[in-house]
Amino acid sequence: MFAMRSFGATVYESVNLIPDPYVFKISGQICHHIGSFCPPSNCRTCFLQMCIYDTEYELQNRLGCFGDHGSSSLDEEVVLLLMRIVDEINALVKLFLTARDIRCSSNVPNFV
Repeated sequence: MFAMRSFGATVYESVNLIPDPYVFKISGQICHHIGSFCPPSNCRTCFLQMCIYDTEYELQNRLGCFGDHGSSSLDEEVVLLLMRIVDEINALVKLFLTARDIRCSSNVPNFV
């Protein structure tokens, strides 16, 4: 719900074929996918796009990660409080909120 990127790696599940404790085994380089700043047309915002685009419906978009547009059993007030805390404390979120403010206050034709 609050991730700004997704985890990328080659995960080997073959080590979990026997009934022992679960093992998370990866090979090669670990990477983080952040996607684009601009959401593709007709797609829901995700990851860091929620800080820049569609901020009017940011709470509903975050709740939609765990249910169909707010139909989840998550408490909206708790999610709203967490959003405020992350906005105030996380330096990267502050940077992306600045980008959002620039995008909203100016007519930026190509935001990349």
